[in-house]
Amino acid sequence: MPNSNTTSEAKISKEKAKEIALRHANVNEDKVSDFEIDLDTENGALVYEISFDSNGKEYDYDVNATTGDITDSKHEIID
Repeated sequence: MPNSNTTSEAKISKEKAKEIALRHANVNEDKVSDFEIDLDTENGALVYEISFDSNGKEYDYDVNATTGDITDSKHEIID
C-alpha cells in the first residue's frame, strides 16, 4: 500500500498517465466509461493502475509513474 509520500514522488500526473493509456489504446476520452486510476507500488516502482471500458472492450494498463512507460497492458471483449 502506498505511503503518504508516494503521490509527491510520482514524476507524471494522473492526467498524463491517463493520456498515455488512452493514446496507446487508440481511444478518445469521450468514448470511455468506468474509468479508474490508482497509484500503487509494484516491485518497488510507483505505478498508475488504469482501467476503463470503451467500444465493447475492457482495458487495463500499468503506467510507470516515474518514466511514463507502459509496463503492462491488456484488453478483452466485454460479455
